[in-house]
Amino acid sequence: MKIIPLTFYIILFISSAFLTACSDTPHNSQLQAAMQKILDNKQYKSIFMIRNIKKINGYMLDDFYHAEMQFDRLFLVDIDDAIALIDNDIKAQKSNDLLDELSKGLYALASQSGLLKIGLVEQFGHFKKGDVLQEKITLKFLKTEQGWRYYSKSSS
Repeated sequence: MKIIPLTFYIILFISSAFLTACSDTPHNSQLQAAMQKILDNKQYKSIFMIRNIKKINGYMLDDFYHAEMQFDRLFLVDIDDAIALIDNDIKAQKSNDLLDELSKGLYALASQSGLLKIGLVEQFGHFKKGDVLQEKITLKFLKTEQGWRYYSKSSS
């Protein structure tokens, strides 16, 4: 029986670590982390939830890796209930200074005049409780010396 020297295992470990860091595409965990960062909006957590996140395509273009992602947005409330929830969240926030108070006042004006509803319809459509909106976005990653780094997103 032949004994393999310890240096062989060390070289094998170092080369596999190097190859992992030099991967041709971002790892799935990096894609998921970028998606969570983009989609984790505390203001909307009681209005919808995100599910079924998956990568549908990926390609290199202009020194960036483009990951085409798809996800479902499940609405937990109707649009009118969503406006009421957002209003309550804004009212519950403490104001630290004059600028915060001014922002809350402008927000209340926008809500009362219907601009908030227009904004929600523009962003998500005229949704009802239980509606599922399938969306696609493209994430851009830049390859650096330390591996892939999330750079930006664009909506499809």
